[in-house]
Amino acid sequence: AYSIADVTGLVAIDFMKPARIKVPEDCANVLRWHQAISSRPSAAA
Repeated sequence: AYSIADVTGLVAIDFMKPARIKVPEDCANVLRWHQAISSRPSAAA
């Protein structure tokens, strides 16, 4: 299940892409989390 923090974080990071802002490479846990959440079928909806 997603928490409100998961939804907010996913949207925030996805909105960074058009602005050409990247999550810093030293934020390995954030990058891992985003990959895991983004790969879920419900994230594609």
